Amino acid sequence: MGEALRLLTQANDAQHPDGTYYLGMLYESGLGVAQDLAAAKALYQQAARLGSDEGRLGVRRINLALKAADQGRRSGLSLVCPRLAIPRYIWILTHPVVDITRKTMKPLVSRMESFIFASRWLQAPLYLGLIVAQGVYVYKFVRELIHLVADAPTMTETQIMLIVLGLIDVVMIANLLIMVVIGGYETFVSKIDGLVSHEDRPEWLSHVNAGVLKTKLALALISISSIHLLKTFISASDMGAPTSTVSEQGVMWQVIIHCTFLLSALVMAWTDKLMQGKH
Repeated sequence: MGEALRLLTQANDAQHPDGTYYLGMLYESGLGVAQDLAAAKALYQQAARLGSDEGRLGVRRINLALKAADQGRRSGLSLVCPRLAIPRYIWILTHPVVDITRKTMKPLVSRMESFIFASRWLQAPLYLGLIVAQGVYVYKFVRELIHLVADAPTMTETQIMLIVLGLIDVVMIANLLIMVVIGGYETFVSKIDGLVSHEDRPEWLSHVNAGVLKTKLALALISISSIHLLKTFISASDMGAPTSTVSEQGVMWQVIIHCTFLLSALVMAWTDKLMQGKH
């Protein structure tokens, strides 16, 4: 407060109405100086003469404070603060002089908020990692496709169907990764400026938000689960064989998981509908 007192004193000496008013506030509240309501009133009167509306209000406030203090003495109240029958620290915290502290803290708060907002870039490496994972799925797709083409003459229809379903599964997972990478980056990190007028801009990206992205991800998971469940049902004909990888318990759990995905998607869609109805 010493620096603030020095600057306000200089402003008062220069006949600056705001500086005179705020110096009066210091004397009124007793921050950095001994509390002196008479000096505060004189400073408020000087600020009012310099054209400060706050100065005129300050004079009225001091008059009310002195009147309240006089009434308190007459009624036998021992006031900690001459203005109000409340503890002094509460009065100081609720007093307009705190505006000086707020103005001092504003640059620090702004830098802290900017730092918090910039922390969203920590997600960028995560999306780059998903792009690498998509490259792994491309490698897996090409390898399975070569295997299908090379061994197609010796495969049964069921084997071909299982490999094709596996390829579809890879494609759907790749679509899921694309939605997460592009949609998530646009929603949570930064707008992709190059896509605004791009002719190949995905249609769903024009209205993407956290709710839409969540619903699309749920639908993608249901589609992937459906492919896995279909592969299991096709392979169920070999159930019980020594080389079979399908069991009744496994099929049951896949059905339960798939139904859980469906129920979750319905609940999310219902929740989004309720939220949109409120807005």
